[in-house]
Formats: sequence, structure tokens, C-alpha cells
Amino acid sequence: MKKLLLPCFLFFAIATFAQNSSFKINGTVTNDFDGYLYLKYGDKMDSVKVKDKKFTFEGAVDYPIEAILFIQEGFFHGSLYLENSNMDISVTITPPITVMNSISGNESAEISKNLKTYFESIEGDPDFSEKLYKKLYSVFSENPKNQMFGELLSDIAMDPIFSKEQLINLLAILDKKTLDKRVIESLNTSIRKFSKYKVGTKMPTIELPNEQGKIIKLSDLRGKVVLVDFWASWCVPCRENNKELKSIYQKYNSLGFEILGVSIENNKADWLKALRKDKVEWINTKTLNDKLSQELGIQYVPSNFLISREGKILAINIQPKLLEQKLSELFK
Repeated sequence: MKKLLLPCFLFFAIATFAQNSSFKINGTVTNDFDGYLYLKYGDKMDSVKVKDKKFTFEGAVDYPIEAILFIQEGFFHGSLYLENSNMDISVTITPPITVMNSISGNESAEISKNLKTYFESIEGDPDFSEKLYKKLYSVFSENPKNQMFGELLSDIAMDPIFSKEQLINLLAILDKKTLDKRVIESLNTSIRKFSKYKVGTKMPTIELPNEQGKIIKLSDLRGKVVLVDFWASWCVPCRENNKELKSIYQKYNSLGFEILGVSIENNKADWLKALRKDKVEWINTKTLNDKLSQELGIQYVPSNFLISREGKILAINIQPKLLEQKLSELFK
């Protein structure tokens, strides 16, 4: 769901569990492929030989569960949650990647479309957060064992859309036995993060080296509005953000706006190369370890904190468009 307000928020399949006692996948490969295709879900894995661009998988699951389709030593691009139903799936296989083009006969996919439509209808609404919370509370309650809900909540929880109490309430609905440990860890990180650092609280101390090795302190920028921007050279959305931030920086820097870039990567050469290529004009530093990222609960990049002249958090993970709106208000 990045972006729901998030850098890459994906609407995975969300479903009430079908009444069938088993599943069957009737698959079609859109291009020429002669080899084996693998299906992995939970701790199970199956394989079939693709013949005349067709393949079939059969089995049963106890609850809607995340699955991937892939060739040997390959990767899956798409979203698939198995439920006990008859499904028709279309994929394109371009080694090493298997891309899912479409799926039908899967209640999850249909409900996912409906939820996405609902989200788009309330985006920008003053009561967006409350309406989304009530919607998810209702959907989660209908099928607390659906593994997808944990994934969905984990993605949403990375941004300050819901309060700590709302996150805890939504998590409490879900059956923890069906959730991936990775998802639970991510949710707990989000809850801790927004318990400690939220809008109105003071930003912690940041002291990091810039390109020349000089230590830059966030406290030295007190009196300015500062965007602390966590990024990395290998992060495509981060590099796109750099382009958008450049025009905002040029417009508001002279009025008292500063950007403190914080690269989270280990390779200094890649960091410096990216700075030169993107022609970054603002202050940039690099983390020496994961301590700061862990303290702030950084779960993805790009991530940011907009800091007031007094050193308090004004916004978390604010997008460039909204950042410009906020700055126009602050520098009237």
C-alpha cells in the first residue's frame, strides 16, 4: 500500500474463506515454456510439468494462505493467496521470473478489488483513517484466520495512518497461529515506533558523518524546518524522490527549510556516486550502523520525519506533494 501513503503499498488478496474443501488451479502460460513449475505455500511445495502451455495444481488449505509460483531457481512476481476454490490463473514465464497476469474463481481477488475501490473513494477524506479502520475491523472480523490480513496490516502499520490503540485492536482480531513470524515482528516494530515517536514528540539526537567525514548534528539545524530523509542508492523510489525534493528544496531553502539526507547503505562509493548523479544539493550523511534505524523503527526506504524549528516531529513519511503543501503553510 505504499502508497496508501506508503512508498510501495500493495493490495494483496483479501478474502472470506471459500466453502470448498479443496483447491484446484487451472493454469495457462501465455508464452512458450517447456519445463516444471513449482507451487509453494506454507511448508508445502508441489511441482508439475507445463504441457501445451497448461498446468494444474490440486490440494487443500486450512485457511487462505500466501503462495508463490516459480520455476527452478526463479522468482515470482504477483500476489496469490490460496483458498479452497477452483481458480483459473494466467502467467508469463520469462526465466528466471514468473509473472501472474490474472486470476479468476478466487474470492480473494474480487474482494481485493472492492477494497481498493473503497480506499480510493475515501482517500483525501478528513475521516480517512477512521473510515479505513472501521472497514478493516469489519473485514478482519469476518475471517480472522486469513493470513493476508496480517500482511495487509503490516504494510499499513509502517506509516502513521492508525493510532497505536487502533493497530493493537486490529491485530487482536487476527488468529496469531496463521500469521507469519516476520509479519508479527514487523507489526510489533510499528507499534513500538509509534508509541515512542509520533507527531508532537521530540526527534532523537542525530550525529552522522557527511561525504567529507565531518560530523553533522541535527541539533545544529535548530531554528529551521528540517526533513530527515532516509534513503539508499539502490532504492528506485528514493532516487525518484530526490528529483521531486530538488525543486522543493530550491523553493524553500532560502526561507528556512533544510533536508538532512541519511543513507542507510554500507557501500560508501555507491552512496557518493548516487549523490553526484542525482546532483543532490542538501546536507547528506551516512549511518555507521543500524542503531539509528532501529531506534526510529525504519522499516523501509524512503522514510522521513519532518521536524519543526523547535525539534519536534510535524509529520512522518510525508510525500513530496504533501510536503510542499505543508511548507507553503509554514512559510506563509
